[in-house]
Amino acid sequence: MAKATSKLKSKPSLKPTVSSKPMRISAAKASSRANANPVTKRPNSVPHAINAATNPLATNRPGYGSFAAIPPDVRERLSNARESSRTLSELLAIDFAAYLRAIEPRLSLDGAHAVQNAGGIIKKLIEASRVVCEEIGDAAIQTFAQHPTDLARGIAAYMMGHSAMQQADLSQSKPGQSHARHAIDRVLHDVWALADDAHSGVREWAWMGIRPVLALDIKHTIRAFDPWIHHQSPNIRRFASEATRPRGVWCTHIALLRTDPSLGLPLLEPLRADTTKYVQDSVSNWLNDASKDDANFVRGVAQRWTEQADALDTAGDTPKAKSLRRVVTRALRTVGE
Repeated sequence: MAKATSKLKSKPSLKPTVSSKPMRISAAKASSRANANPVTKRPNSVPHAINAATNPLATNRPGYGSFAAIPPDVRERLSNARESSRTLSELLAIDFAAYLRAIEPRLSLDGAHAVQNAGGIIKKLIEASRVVCEEIGDAAIQTFAQHPTDLARGIAAYMMGHSAMQQADLSQSKPGQSHARHAIDRVLHDVWALADDAHSGVREWAWMGIRPVLALDIKHTIRAFDPWIHHQSPNIRRFASEATRPRGVWCTHIALLRTDPSLGLPLLEPLRADTTKYVQDSVSNWLNDASKDDANFVRGVAQRWTEQADALDTAGDTPKAKSLRRVVTRALRTVGE
């Protein structure tokens, strides 16, 4: 976007405190902490997420599992941005050059074809963000972010990341941490609706598209995510965990979290007994990532959380205890191998 939007406010007083010793708490306290889930309002001026009720291109047709199975008329609608993809095969069948120019006719043929020839889907998304931002400008981000097709919204996330990285370019004449932090605050504000999108693919592209920005100052990012991990939407809570995984999937590793995974505890602790499996899986995957570099750290967290699950059982909060044990089990699934 041409102008930075208002910042997503973080709590400046939040200071991560990490202890290597197992934390022992009473059963009553364990139940109280695990049940704490304050409702945080979405930032002002952030567009609402696209959902089936508001999407004019929503369709109940079956998805096609192979390129050969996709009828020509469906391929045409997909490539002309008149229908959302329902399977990976459909996504891969899209002609990116035609698709981009259907949404933004001002895009040059050379630019559109550069995206089509970029390689795999992630490389196409990265190239599309660069080409559209450079040829059309940040004003095009909202056009893509509010488009009813899923791919456009995914491209919008990468455009947000590209634009924020340009803003935070530390090679500029005024280098410094403040540039990175401002970019992080801006991109978290901008990506909110995509993080809560009804389409699971868009939610994945959303964190992947902005992850390079978040990695510029991961300590600030973790503090900035505090409102997210307490939000009522499991999509928003899960986004904070997934976007900061030390290794992640199809993305660059975050070196500082690989070296010191304890930095992530202020983000993980409030999510440790989340009742939604979507969030549980992300938290356990975060820890499993960390175990590949520091298995002892993960064993220590697992021991502490297991003790807390026992306390929850004693307090009669079996659902929370079950959720916590599931996270621990999945976090340890490859430890010792």
